[in-house]
Amino acid sequence: MPTPRIAIIGAGPGGLTLARILQHNGIQCTIFELDQERSSRNQGGMVDLHPETGQLALREAGLWTDFEKNARPEAEAMKLIKSDGTVMWDENDIENVKTRYVSRERPEIDRAVLRDMLLDSIQPRSIQWDRKLVRVEQREDHKYNLHFINSLEQGFDLVVGADGDRKSTRLNSSHQYY
Repeated sequence: MPTPRIAIIGAGPGGLTLARILQHNGIQCTIFELDQERSSRNQGGMVDLHPETGQLALREAGLWTDFEKNARPEAEAMKLIKSDGTVMWDENDIENVKTRYVSRERPEIDRAVLRDMLLDSIQPRSIQWDRKLVRVEQREDHKYNLHFINSLEQGFDLVVGADGDRKSTRLNSSHQYY
């Protein structure tokens, strides 16, 4: 059976995690990312990962040890402070907080650290930077062509939309990206 050609659109946490899981299991893929390079933009603040989703994915990707080294379980605690500096609520002060409200199951990690961890774990040649997708075309043979601003990539068996800005969109032959 021939190896399927898989395209992942977007090098955010979702796309990179999928790429890592595929590659970790011997399945090749190509990631197409809009950013010009790895450090093109700020990745934002912290993200918390739940045990049944993000943490599970990192375990399946073989990255759990790296995640544990970089995670900040203390970052998930909430603190409410009035404008005058008075602390109204502090989940770090366990004696004054009912334990049912405190969960340490969703450790946070800096988005830039997570992205670097994921980028460092994938095969370097599997990511193509500076690729703005315009549309996806389904061919009669049920393969897909990817139309980028300045190029065309042909013959993919599967196209996964992991571009976080378009979470609710579906890639199909009539979908246009702007």
